[in-house]
Amino acid sequence: MPDYMNDEKTEKVAKMLCNDQEKERLQRELEKLRDAAYADVVRTLGSPPDKPTILSEAQGLITGDRNKAYGSPSRNHSVTAELWEAYLRCRMPREDDPPTPAHRYGEGFRMTAYDVCVFNMLQKISRLGNQLRVEGRPHRDSLVDIAGYAGNMEMIETEQAEELKRRAPKAEVDVRE
Repeated sequence: MPDYMNDEKTEKVAKMLCNDQEKERLQRELEKLRDAAYADVVRTLGSPPDKPTILSEAQGLITGDRNKAYGSPSRNHSVTAELWEAYLRCRMPREDDPPTPAHRYGEGFRMTAYDVCVFNMLQKISRLGNQLRVEGRPHRDSLVDIAGYAGNMEMIETEQAEELKRRAPKAEVDVRE
């Protein structure tokens, strides 16, 4: 490495020639030059050589192993839609149901954090069905994801219970004897 590129010597020279404000300005200029050089590489190559674009990565996933494991998007999402419809038929209030939190505000139905977990689990279950049909066994990551969503439901329940306790009026203690 040439002498003039030695960081230690450059720092000494910078201390002698520049005050702190000038050093900060020069540092910002150097960062801008690095960013510009990086942008030139990205423009020339299309993306950094070690990192595919999000679109190309997704394209590889949906047309490769996942397509084989989960089935075509049309089939997979159709099965998922059927599962969601069945869940919603069970979840939606009926006219003869007693009032529940789902009836609040006169809206009849409101999605909850629990529902989101269930929908995510049903998506995974839909994929499991295809995995079992095609490969004869489920993928471990699908089972882990389902367990994770069940764990999220438990965490939601705990958070909501804590929130109810926090909002509950404090019991007044009678100090008279």
